[in-house]
Amino acid sequence: MNTIRKHLTFRLALFCLIGFAFTGCSSIEVSNLSEIDRSKMSAQQITLLEAAEEDYNAIAADQEPTHAQAKLTDMPWDGGSRSFEGEGYGLGATRHMDTHEGVHGMWIGPSITLNRRITGGRKIHCHDVRFVPFKRQD
Repeated sequence: MNTIRKHLTFRLALFCLIGFAFTGCSSIEVSNLSEIDRSKMSAQQITLLEAAEEDYNAIAADQEPTHAQAKLTDMPWDGGSRSFEGEGYGLGATRHMDTHEGVHGMWIGPSITLNRRITGGRKIHCHDVRFVPFKRQD
């Protein structure tokens, strides 16, 4: 009986460990970068986060980021989507032509993934990509 109990305890512990590993490695989604708790960040992490935030806001304002560098994987044929790499983050400028619910238009806006170098833990994603219909010309 004692052997069975040890075996079940081991299985339960293993199950909990695996469950924690998967949930602990998952990323966090925020709707705004200002939601990120900076109280436990180092001065360097805060500086990197501020640079990432500036670049994210530049993309949202349809401007070029000042800190991140353009990647060579840009896709001009889809409407002009571009990707950038900053120190501790990846940044995207989505411009993708599409038809959404029968309406022609473009998906536009910024998206960002903050990596462990900034967060100190799990990745954090934030995006404000929205559908903008083309204006009809009658």
